[in-house]
Amino acid sequence: MTSIHAFLRFKVLRFFPDYAGKKWFARGEQIISRFNVFCYVTGMKTTNHTTDDFSTYCDEELEGSYDCVDRMVVNAYHRMGQTAAGFRTWWRQLYGSDETLDRVHIMRMAGDFGRRLKGAAKKYQIPVVYMSMGERKDGIWEQYRPKDSSFKGVFLILIGRAPAPVWEVFRRKGRIVNIARKAKWPYVNYFYFHIMDPDWGHMIIRMCSYPPFGAQIILNGHEWVACQARRQGVPIHKTDNCFVEGSEYQALERIAKALRDPTAIGQLLRACDRWVYSSALCFGLRQTDQERSRFRYSYSFFQLEYSRNLLFKRGRRMDEIFQRTIERTRGKLDVKRLKTIFGFKHRPCQIQSRGKKAVQLEMTIERPAYNLTVFKLRWGNLVLKMYDKGGRVLRTEAVAHNVKSLRCGKGADKWDLLVERLQDMLLAFMNTLQAAHLAFLDDGALEAMAKPSRRGDRRLAGLDMNKARIRSVANALLALSTRPDGFTAKHLVEHLRESHTCHQGYNQRHAVYDLAKFMAKGLMSHERRGRYYRIMPTAVRALMAYLIIREQVLKPILAGAGRKRLGRPPKNMDPIDQHYLNLRSELFDTLNKLGIAA
Repeated sequence: MTSIHAFLRFKVLRFFPDYAGKKWFARGEQIISRFNVFCYVTGMKTTNHTTDDFSTYCDEELEGSYDCVDRMVVNAYHRMGQTAAGFRTWWRQLYGSDETLDRVHIMRMAGDFGRRLKGAAKKYQIPVVYMSMGERKDGIWEQYRPKDSSFKGVFLILIGRAPAPVWEVFRRKGRIVNIARKAKWPYVNYFYFHIMDPDWGHMIIRMCSYPPFGAQIILNGHEWVACQARRQGVPIHKTDNCFVEGSEYQALERIAKALRDPTAIGQLLRACDRWVYSSALCFGLRQTDQERSRFRYSYSFFQLEYSRNLLFKRGRRMDEIFQRTIERTRGKLDVKRLKTIFGFKHRPCQIQSRGKKAVQLEMTIERPAYNLTVFKLRWGNLVLKMYDKGGRVLRTEAVAHNVKSLRCGKGADKWDLLVERLQDMLLAFMNTLQAAHLAFLDDGALEAMAKPSRRGDRRLAGLDMNKARIRSVANALLALSTRPDGFTAKHLVEHLRESHTCHQGYNQRHAVYDLAKFMAKGLMSHERRGRYYRIMPTAVRALMAYLIIREQVLKPILAGAGRKRLGRPPKNMDPIDQHYLNLRSELFDTLNKLGIAA
């Protein structure tokens, strides 16, 4: 199915990427749409919405769930302007010759961009705000947002400075000897156009004032779903880029599924074309200049986010499940960032049951009534997060800060492959998280680990968990289990040397041998003729269960088994500490009864 879709996209988008608004492109989109209908009628699946183990475990506690493509950052670039020869050719098409191709005229073109923009903003009464370097620009647009829900167009322009790849022309005796980008990118003016689109809601175009006018279009899938839901009369309640309690989740899932379809790329490209030429590029190149120089943008993806949102029946129950998951998995999965943000509002279910007023901000610093905890794992440019939104919504996100790390291309024709890759990342993360959360050992699994095994014609030793090296490797495998692309023996060595100073002599030969022993037990999978390993969810459950029982149950109990009298207990004792004390007391009585207590 993916290969057929790729073939249709290749025909429609690959050969003609610059004419997305033409009639034949709409015809190509109709072909793909009809193909999807055919697949649906015949039972062939074009998109997959697979449930994960974590959602299945919480199914009885949920009111609904939906998946949505979240933040999207699209790069818009002129192909000809990306090389020195192409930039010189484009300049000749624009001015008829390259006699004026020099630093002065390039800077003059950038200055004309700013002057035309300020004049148009003054004419149409569009506010222009200058931003200082390092100042955040994400929350300013809220105060300028038009109150009229039917407004369409630019409502705010921000101006800031940032480094940009600027072409530099070297001349000698009136002739061009070289055209190259500056090694150290200079700081130039960037213009941020905040636009209200009827289909995509709030979108941002970030454009450089220097030719070839590179741009980024920032959109949000939740905005698109909200616009479609309002048109269809679906009840929604949106808070902080998330649909919270009170929304119709089944209808939202149906609408959001259309955005994950391969045909959605046509709507996205049309939205980009609708505004990037008429509202941003027009200040740098007039319409006649665009046609004369054949200036057309091509599009590729830079950043993508994909989220799964679970609506719980009760916020308190959601807190219990989420916090328990964090407590059990944080250490073993090597979570390096766990951030808690204290808020100042109660969850909806607590307001209805107790009838209390919202607490003040000063009070929440000491006794917070509602907190936001972010459970975050970062692997280079790929990030996996889980956190709570609103009162009863638990969100899990897969974020690609640079889609190059997904290794499936970044062009506009790779839309469904990128979404599918992020979805696979999300499912693998939630399955691993649930496997670590509900850890257990099968009957006889512990004894089978220690027995020798064979892998092909090779006889291997068993996994003796009493040895510190094997336990350290097991801990490292659990920490690497959430890596989206799998891990190599080199990654295992680096992790052991970083987290365990006693294993500085551990090298890649040791790692390959240890991984072979884990693979012989069926705990690991390995791509044929590949370097990457993956740990099975069943292995995560088994290793997590053994390590938790050994380190968090047996060690604390045996540490105080020989001490009949303990010190004065603290005034505020944690419930888990009280359980430890009870277990120690019962164990001491048992040993005394058996006559083996000292």
